[in-house]
Amino acid sequence: MGTMQKNSVRIASNFQHSYSDTYFEGHSKYTGPKTVIQNAHYNFMQLLGSYGITDVITLEAEMGYFIQKKLHYKQTGTSVGTNGLSNSVVSLKYNFFQNDDTRFSIVGSIGANIPFSQNMKQANGVVLPLDVQPSTGSFGAVWQTYILKENSFRGERWFYTNRIEYYNPNKENVQFGTALYQSIYYSKHFDFQSWKLHDWTGIIQCKNLIKLPNYKDDAKIKASGGYTFWIIPQINVFVKNTWNISTFISIPIYQYVHDIQLGNRYGWGLQITRDFGLKE
Repeated sequence: MGTMQKNSVRIASNFQHSYSDTYFEGHSKYTGPKTVIQNAHYNFMQLLGSYGITDVITLEAEMGYFIQKKLHYKQTGTSVGTNGLSNSVVSLKYNFFQNDDTRFSIVGSIGANIPFSQNMKQANGVVLPLDVQPSTGSFGAVWQTYILKENSFRGERWFYTNRIEYYNPNKENVQFGTALYQSIYYSKHFDFQSWKLHDWTGIIQCKNLIKLPNYKDDAKIKASGGYTFWIIPQINVFVKNTWNISTFISIPIYQYVHDIQLGNRYGWGLQITRDFGLKE
C-alpha cells in the first residue's frame, strides 16, 4: 500500500471479473425502451511491480490486459466485444510522514497514464463502442494518496486511499471523464495455529467512485459519468512466509448515473503478491 524498503521488490498480479445487467436512471432502476443492452461483462488481468529506490521513494509500474470485454444486445441477440492491452501507469511514491511509535504514515504518488495503443478498436471499419474499448487511447496523469494507521497489538489496520485519473482527448477526439476513486479499509489479522495455513487476514473495504462525463468533439456525452459505492469483503492468506493470496467480492450498494446507463451488478477477483529482498 505504501512505499517499499530500499532495494526491495514487490510483484502483484490480479484477475478481476465484473458483470452488469441492470439499467439505472439517476439512482433508480430503469426498465423502459432504452434498455438495448442485455448484459455486459469483462475479465481483466493486471500486473503491478514496485521497487524501493530509497526507504521513502518507490518506483511503481502497472499494466493491464482485458481478456474479454463484451456487450450483449437485447433485441438482436448479438454481441460485440474486444480484448487487448489497457493503459499502463508509471509512478513515483513518496513517504511524506512516518511515525513508527504510533504506526501512522502518509504516502503520496504521482504518475503518467500511458496507452499501449492510441488507436481505438474497430470492426468492419467502424469504431466499436467506448464501453468495450480496452484502452482510452489517450495519455493522462494519476495522483494517489495512502494513509495508514496500525494497531499491532490488536492486529488491526485502517487504510484510506484515493486515486484520481485524468485523461487528455484521444485521436477520435474522445475525452474520458476524470475519475476519483476513494476507499476506506479495515483489516484484522487472525493466527489459527491449529490450521495448516494459519496466517489469515479479514478485510472490509468501502469504495466510492466519482466519474465525470465523457466528451466527444467537445460535446458532453449525456449518458456517461455518475457515482457508485461498493462494499467489498476480502480474505487474505499468507503462505509459507512468502506469498499473499487474497480474494474479494464487490457488491454495489448505491449507484447514481447521468441520464440512463447500465449499472454494475457484481464483481469478484483474485490477487497474488510476493515481496523480494525485504530486511528482517
